Amino acid sequence: MDEETRREALIAQLNDELGPSLARQFLALADAAPINDAAFRAASFEYFDRHAAAKRNPDTYFNWIGKIALPRPETPLANNGLWEWALSIAHEWAESRNAHQHRGSGYYFAGMRSIALGDIDRGFLYMHQAAVENTPPIAIGFRKVRPAGSLPSTRVELTRRTTTGSATTRCI
Repeated sequence: MDEETRREALIAQLNDELGPSLARQFLALADAAPINDAAFRAASFEYFDRHAAAKRNPDTYFNWIGKIALPRPETPLANNGLWEWALSIAHEWAESRNAHQHRGSGYYFAGMRSIALGDIDRGFLYMHQAAVENTPPIAIGFRKVRPAGSLPSTRVELTRRTTTGSATTRCI
């Protein structure tokens, strides 16, 4: 398969999985073109809105970032920082819509990246946050106030449902 055919297949797959506006942004990232932050945010919000309306998990967003940002020999160093940026966009969307959105894949991949680059502590913190994202809301409810990218100042409100009511603990 020649380069042009491969690129056309990639564009078709991106359009199908992400939608045309976000697909264009990911193509620019893959081509190492300058990032248009406002356009990427707008396209990401549109993607998250579609997935929330369909009640689907937005893992595809994080999976595509993984294709260009996980540490491999050919990965540009600057791409390793895309995880915090992508997670912050997901958090901004959730806060602006007052809705929860699953971000476990993003935290998992950010943890993999940190461990692969030798930052074991940060990697395990991200892996822990990925596990928290996968905790069933029936047993325990978490409301994150800040993204884990600002780990020293992360505040979490934990609510446990008991048979006699609810108890809230604030960890600051």
